[in-house]
Amino acid sequence: MSRIHSDVGVRQAGAGDAETVGRIQAELWRDAYADDLPPQALAVSTAEAFAAAWRASLTPPTQPDHALLLAHAGGDVVGLVALGPSEDPDLAGAGAVELLVGGVAVHRRGAGHGSRLLAAATDLARDRGAGLLTAWVLVSHERTRTFLQGAGFGPDRARRERIVDPDGRTVLEARFAASIAPDPAAAPRVTDRSPAGDESRDSGVDEA
Repeated sequence: MSRIHSDVGVRQAGAGDAETVGRIQAELWRDAYADDLPPQALAVSTAEAFAAAWRASLTPPTQPDHALLLAHAGGDVVGLVALGPSEDPDLAGAGAVELLVGGVAVHRRGAGHGSRLLAAATDLARDRGAGLLTAWVLVSHERTRTFLQGAGFGPDRARRERIVDPDGRTVLEARFAASIAPDPAAAPRVTDRSPAGDESRDSGVDEA
């Protein structure tokens, strides 16, 4: 009997992936902010600009407490998730890891890639000693909120205004969090405060 091999999975990214990652992130940005930003603001968030940033980030020496994971299918990169230590003031000392940016290419959604990315990110964060995983999500992005809640995340009442264009335009985000501590009693306590003065330009977490 022949065996069927499914070439899907998740792997760590390298500097050679920067161009592909930049293309996917630009697509995710346009999809996420098409209803919130004018065309001229979307136009400056190009695949080339994102690729240049990722090339610098992924070229050794890299930050050991950050990681970029890629979902692949049939040899193609179809999604990404980046994670690193949370810099939210109210989580200082909590050992929280944040999903900094993530999503699956629009035309490759619905095949489980997002779930595989989230599972791999959770395993990696837990292996690094984290007890809490967080993500900032557009309040208007119901699809992403539904995906995260289905994976065990919940809103913790923290909010922030994120700068999304050179003119200072902002969008409202809510923080979602999930305990990933092996022992639930060891999970850090999340407050209901909004991180004071927290602004970000990264592209957020999108639906998988």
